[in-house]
Amino acid sequence: MVNDSLEKPGRRGFVVLGVMLGAFLSGIDATVVGTAMPTIVSDLGGLSLYSWVFSSYMLTTAVFMPLFGKLSDLWGRKKLFYVAVLTFLLGSTLSGTSQNMLQLVLYRVIQGIGSGGMASVPFAIIGSAFPPQKRGRAFGFIAAVWGISSIIGPALGSFVVVHMSWRWVFYVNIPFGLTSIFLISIAYHEYVERVPVALDWKGALSLSIGIVAILLAFFSVGKGEELYSPAVVALVGVFVLMLFTFVQTEKKATEPLLPLGFFKMRAVATSNICGFIGGFAIFGGVAFVPLFVQSVQGGSAVRAATVITPMSFGWSVASIVAGQFIHKLGARQIVPVGMACMAGGFL
Repeated sequence: MVNDSLEKPGRRGFVVLGVMLGAFLSGIDATVVGTAMPTIVSDLGGLSLYSWVFSSYMLTTAVFMPLFGKLSDLWGRKKLFYVAVLTFLLGSTLSGTSQNMLQLVLYRVIQGIGSGGMASVPFAIIGSAFPPQKRGRAFGFIAAVWGISSIIGPALGSFVVVHMSWRWVFYVNIPFGLTSIFLISIAYHEYVERVPVALDWKGALSLSIGIVAILLAFFSVGKGEELYSPAVVALVGVFVLMLFTFVQTEKKATEPLLPLGFFKMRAVATSNICGFIGGFAIFGGVAFVPLFVQSVQGGSAVRAATVITPMSFGWSVASIVAGQFIHKLGARQIVPVGMACMAGGFL
């Protein structure tokens, strides 16, 4: 059980800056790596594993996001923030040393584990450090960091591949991560009451296997397998079975990884559906548009960056504006406008 306290309101600014840097690490990764990937593939080979550089990262991010969130409630948000950032930096460092695409995919798994923590623990820290009436603005700044990092990412990625080794795409994360740890260490304080808990490892395992199975099914279809081939049907079957197992496990678990009662709340269910749809669209574009620009159209890394940047710029500005007005207008008015703009832009 965690009890948070910020006796000095001035410390909140450092807390926000610390979690913003953590979010910056996770946010910049997608666009900077996406811009550099065509160059990485030309150096390491292994084009067949191209999508897995992104999929392995997103897979472990998705699996470990709820796990880090649960553990932060039990063992302390500060400690789990350190674990998340350091794990991400370890994966980044190893990714920069990759000698082939298989190594890069495996090291991206480690990066994704850390990213799962950085996608959940910072929001828990902000939720405890700010009163409800001020959280919307703080969350808006964190969301804006994802947009800002997405603006910087393509430009940084193109600069690195043109003027330096692509390996610095991963090494550049290190100073930002260490700075975020320093800021949280001096500004955020909490008292953790030790209580015995039963971790939901069965739920985590069934969720992991299910997500891996459905990703393998998509990968198989993308490689030319028929939609109704035995391999694809079997993988989808494993996904359905694991999903059913996960739901049944969460219903019975003393400390569920993901309390299913949350999804009975309309706001939580709707937010997750919108987040899934939005992420599905955005990360698909971020991953494959640079490859299309460079490999199909014959453009440079700089041109690929200029294609991605406008979307990131709009994302950043809209996040700040929405954070300022959400308490006045309400999410019901703002979210549909955002989704409509996404649909129009992708069309």
